Amino acid sequence: MTPGTHHPSLITHHEWNSSRGVHDGLRLAEALVGYERALVVDAAPWLPVGEVARYRLEDLPATAGYPHGLGFRAALEMLARVGEEGVPEVEVLAIGVPGDPPFGEGLSPAVEKALPRALAEVKQWLNE
Repeated sequence: MTPGTHHPSLITHHEWNSSRGVHDGLRLAEALVGYERALVVDAAPWLPVGEVARYRLEDLPATAGYPHGLGFRAALEMLARVGEEGVPEVEVLAIGVPGDPPFGEGLSPAVEKALPRALAEVKQWLNE
């Protein structure tokens, strides 16, 4: 989907914006400025494979191996400190993945099995 289009599900009253392939905490934080809140869906190698968990960004486990956690969290805090307007409230929907996944496309069966639960969490977040 392109930014600004609506999700084709029954949830049609929310704007849909997807930042695909953002691997840098500052770039992701800057992309979210202006939104009131945001849900970042990401792989979580510290969770059991296929587990789905939702965290407020500031509540992520300090020992978690979240790939964007420290950089992203620090970037949002830095933007707020310098007075950037519109720094959002952020939650992370984490999906457990293998700690050292093989290179390739697609999902492992355990992660693919977790997708309905992850989608349910996204729908719940959208309707809060």
